[in-house]
Amino acid sequence: MKTSNNLMISRIISQIMNSFSPKDQFDKDIQAEASFNYIKLLFESYGYPRLALSRMMVDFRSNHPESRHSNEVKNMLCSIYNNK
Repeated sequence: MKTSNNLMISRIISQIMNSFSPKDQFDKDIQAEASFNYIKLLFESYGYPRLALSRMMVDFRSNHPESRHSNEVKNMLCSIYNNK
């Protein structure tokens, strides 16, 4: 039950985040914060597929290299690879 709820929540958040197109000039800082919070939520939920989550983390680091959360995302990514 918990896993299905987490997946449903992650799909909803993903749809919301993907609803913004580049032409909307969405503030990059807000987008980076939202992406980080989404990744962190999924990382802490333990119900999201780790391979998909690691891909999101790699994308985050390439899309937001100057983010203040970059090191934390890197540490979460290392944790995923170390705990396989």
